[in-house]
Amino acid sequence: MQWLYRLIGQAGIFLICAQTVVHFRPKESYDKYLKLLLSVMLLVQLLQPVLTVFGSDGDWNAEEQVAGFTEELQTVLNLAARQTEQTEEEIGNMAATEVEETGDGYDPENAETEGICVEIAPVRLE
Repeated sequence: MQWLYRLIGQAGIFLICAQTVVHFRPKESYDKYLKLLLSVMLLVQLLQPVLTVFGSDGDWNAEEQVAGFTEELQTVLNLAARQTEQTEEEIGNMAATEVEETGDGYDPENAETEGICVEIAPVRLE
């Protein structure tokens, strides 16, 4: 019964605010459109709790929804982390292959300390 009192109170406050908006409208020609809009908004406000009660089976639980979303987000983040690791490995393998092909003496054991050296030939502008 408490929800009914709350619903009536909210509808009353909405009607007071709506009448204030109607009173301060810019032109009287907007009167019928404004009243139609406010009437639809009031109907939606009154029907929303009723539709919630009759429209759902009572199985909707916010905690379950949040837990499901969190689990799905964690799965996506784990997949992205695995793909990132694979991409880093592929880039490292491609760099090692390129260095070995050019014969610059790449040592995979000291790859982290050696780094990759890129030499750029000077360019002459004529």
